[in-house]
Amino acid sequence: MGQGISRSPLRPRQRPKGLFLMIGAGFSDFLSPKRSISIWRHRWDEAIGHFTRALHLNKRLEGAYVELGYAYFRKHDYEKEGAAYQEALNLNPDDSDALYSLAWNLESRGRYGEAIPLYEKALKLAPDDTELLYQLGLSYLAQGKRDKATEMCGKLEKFDRGQAGLLRRLIK
Repeated sequence: MGQGISRSPLRPRQRPKGLFLMIGAGFSDFLSPKRSISIWRHRWDEAIGHFTRALHLNKRLEGAYVELGYAYFRKHDYEKEGAAYQEALNLNPDDSDALYSLAWNLESRGRYGEAIPLYEKALKLAPDDTELLYQLGLSYLAQGKRDKATEMCGKLEKFDRGQAGLLRRLIK
């Protein structure tokens, strides 16, 4: 995980124009872990263009799909957001970031039944992730599964009492 630009499979002339804006875009398999300047400055159309160009050159950049999904989220294009996360999962079904992001996308559109299995799979990969525990608890609660939501609250209590308290108040 985390190949730097110097170890990129692309030769310098193959890199997309403006790649310096994408350095650190969170590509786990291509660039360093910081966000791109485009994302820092909330230039979502520009960020989408950079990620799209990078993916045109190398369709195996799962991190680029995750970041592309985030840019679509910020533009309120939720269908394209979900599709980008799904592409990342097609490359790596065990990418916990992509699982969480797609689950959150589905949950925010009221599709809890589809979101819950994704959250559960992501939680198996990252069992101490407090955001996963909290969101899964919320999804269970939205589905009327108070016992499962309470179970998530108990697990969350071990890591973040504040979030556990918020979830507990919603359960009651």
